[in-house]
Amino acid sequence: MAKQKTTTIADGQEYSGPAGISRESVWLTNEDIPHDRDTVVIIDRVLFFKEVTYPNQQVGHNILALVFRGSSRMLRVNATMKRTLNRLAGNNSCGAWKGLRIALFVEQEVRYANGTTGPAVRIRPDLPPQPGDAAPPAAHYDDDDEDREPLERDE
Repeated sequence: MAKQKTTTIADGQEYSGPAGISRESVWLTNEDIPHDRDTVVIIDRVLFFKEVTYPNQQVGHNILALVFRGSSRMLRVNATMKRTLNRLAGNNSCGAWKGLRIALFVEQEVRYANGTTGPAVRIRPDLPPQPGDAAPPAAHYDDDDEDREPLERDE
């Protein structure tokens, strides 16, 4: 009689997060973040790849990717994201992106270069107010100034 093979696995845990957790990839996609709210991240570093071969065997050249603090996946930077990040950083140096706190969100009906449509990760240039964020600092006024123009702001 042949010996039957058995599989041993640890007890699973109930899970209700994004479905992308089960996908084996280094790239962050819309499957990795919630579709119903922003995901706030901090850019840890920017990587440059001269050439990337994707699982579908397509080859990309001169690819920029964002690595976020606490994440094992990278987000490929497209032209729209570059413009947004440059605007946020105040210049066009990728080094200036490091440390930026940005919001990722999913736009549902994006037209891809191949003509298909579907959800895609986008970057917001301005973060919506987050629960627990402090109010903006109060302006200081010169008591002798009748017009009450602010002189400086607390930092």
